[in-house]
Amino acid sequence: MQSMFGKKKKKGSEEVALQITSMADIFTIILVFLLKTTASGLNTVSPNGANLPLGKGQEITHESMKVEISANLVEIDDKAALNLQNFDLPVTEMQANGMSQSIYQAFMDKRKNHQEANSVSELLVLADQNTPYSTLKAVLASAANSGFVDLQLVMVADE
Repeated sequence: MQSMFGKKKKKGSEEVALQITSMADIFTIILVFLLKTTASGLNTVSPNGANLPLGKGQEITHESMKVEISANLVEIDDKAALNLQNFDLPVTEMQANGMSQSIYQAFMDKRKNHQEANSVSELLVLADQNTPYSTLKAVLASAANSGFVDLQLVMVADE
């Protein structure tokens, strides 16, 4: 068979299709690796005076304001908010709605430092494993009443 230009067409010539399935697999593996290393690339959270409980959970996924409850102190972003006596809040601190006035005021001061609407509403709560529920509840009530509603409880990974 002759074409217009006088050359014969080869019978066995077909276009070769590019196999991209293995390339897609490689890109998927690279993407998963990069996402995993990015998610765990945050600064490690280390408590100043709290002995954190053991447990299983997710990794911290983003930077947040840190609230630490130890036997003698409640700290908000490494600044003292209220002195405790063996995890107990002073009786004069407790209000009828279950929150602490000093801790509430410290949260409000932090809120004023971040003027953008709904900015910094996340908290990392580092509470000592011996913290009584009443103290933890008062700190969380103070946070919630000042607009900090998204929180994560931090613990030591049980391996």
